[in-house]
Amino acid sequence: MCAGNSREFDVVVQEELSNRGNVVGPGTQDFPVPVLQSSTTRAEVIATLKAAPRIDVAYTGEASAAPKAASQLSRAQVTAEAREAARLGLTETSDGTVRVATPAQLEQIRAAGLRALDNGMTTAAVK
Repeated sequence: MCAGNSREFDVVVQEELSNRGNVVGPGTQDFPVPVLQSSTTRAEVIATLKAAPRIDVAYTGEASAAPKAASQLSRAQVTAEAREAARLGLTETSDGTVRVATPAQLEQIRAAGLRALDNGMTTAAVK
């Protein structure tokens, strides 16, 4: 199947694809119309929404609930702990290796955070 020029080739290809059941043409997108069916009635949906506050389910238009804080540490504690980890050389990586803190280093990091917390409370009490 050899066509003489590009236009003839395009026509042959379109005819061949049409014969296979594919409709191809410039700018055509023949998608089937989706059929949406629900097994829930309108009344059931309304009842579920009305019951939501009682069963602690929030429909606020978001796909997921608001994120909860993963840490109970203050910003000052986190900053102090990060500085201590950097001072101990635990934040540096090279060649894809990660240094793991020893139990003694973890205690030093935790203590730095607690000192920052104590300093923050002392400073707040003085003011």
